[in-house]
Amino acid sequence: MAQARDLGWGAALTLVLASAGCAPAETQPQEEPTLATRGSSTQVPLSDEITIWVTKEIADSLVAVSEQFELDTGISVNLVIKDFGSMRQELAASSLSESAPDLFVGSHDWTGPLAQSGAINPLEVTSAFDSFRANALSAFAFENSLFGIPFAVENIGLVCNSQLVPNQPETWQELEAVGFEIAMSRGAGDPYHLYFLQSAFGAEIFERNADGSYLPELAMAGPEGAAFASWLSANRDLLDFLDYSAVVDAMTSQQLACWITGPWAWQALSESIGEENLEVYDLPSPGEFKPTQFLDALGFFMSSSAKDPYYVNRFLREYLASEAAQIDIYETTGRIPAHQEVIEFAESNKKVMSFSRAGINATPRPNIPEMDYVWSPLGNAQGAILNGVANPEQVWLEMISAIQAQISVGG
Repeated sequence: MAQARDLGWGAALTLVLASAGCAPAETQPQEEPTLATRGSSTQVPLSDEITIWVTKEIADSLVAVSEQFELDTGISVNLVIKDFGSMRQELAASSLSESAPDLFVGSHDWTGPLAQSGAINPLEVTSAFDSFRANALSAFAFENSLFGIPFAVENIGLVCNSQLVPNQPETWQELEAVGFEIAMSRGAGDPYHLYFLQSAFGAEIFERNADGSYLPELAMAGPEGAAFASWLSANRDLLDFLDYSAVVDAMTSQQLACWITGPWAWQALSESIGEENLEVYDLPSPGEFKPTQFLDALGFFMSSSAKDPYYVNRFLREYLASEAAQIDIYETTGRIPAHQEVIEFAESNKKVMSFSRAGINATPRPNIPEMDYVWSPLGNAQGAILNGVANPEQVWLEMISAIQAQISVGG
């Protein structure tokens, strides 16, 4: 494994900033969040408008920051509402047209494919980004450059009924004793939800650079991956093929104490057993390593079609990255914030605080194009092992060979 595995996210972020020629500034006392006028600039704008593609849920949250930017610079902000599911396709189609955006909202796993295709530009990294959670920021790193700033994150945790499990299960054996479920389709694996178990054996999916960005080299091809396959085979009876609604029902009837799931299940569980009875604990490890779940992030990218990169970068770092703008996004969307001060602002929101704490060391889901070659083979291998295949290590090796062949062809 690459040495980067042992590098903490705080150190990784320091390296991201250092590689861009900007060391993190010391933390200063925070004032009341405001969108007051920023420092003036004598640079003449190349355009009188910045166009941002956003989803409907984000649009309303950017009205105040957009109006302030126009007051400060004379440049208006055009918020164009787009469907999230089709945005990438529309972006490719618009790249050479006047309709191309300067900025757009997207998922962190778009980073690698968009950077490779030349659709996005790296950002100017400054101390303005110091207040973001380090792993959320690293989610937008690719080939030692930063391509996006986050505003929301998502990760799983160990969600338990505190009436049945009043304290953190410290060991895997304690978790087995209280009982847990992971919602999975019958006969299939689940590379997303099962990754924390895989990581507990040191089998990360890809090698990483020192800044946390991913390399197209498999890190799960060695004995660590085989050890996970062997453990999964020996412990497959712990993982039932129960669908989402069945797990909700089991939690509601108190036949089940814990569910390894994410914030998307919070409302259903709050309505059935009461928010006051929900606790999100750390994920215990069945292996030698501290497990880490995947982190997903949403953020803003700068299009390579940006008409005025200077002012687009300025809008990103001085306005969209500000505490006030990030609070507006949080209050509008209700998503888990990526900004540390906004997390503190949301201290009365139990869901936000619980999953923020649970995911503080979560690993960004790989954002490189080669990840597309992993999902299906890994899920199929997990499914075969969970269904009792005779030789799990051989299944794992065959999966590795299939993925490596695809990476070679794709590369």
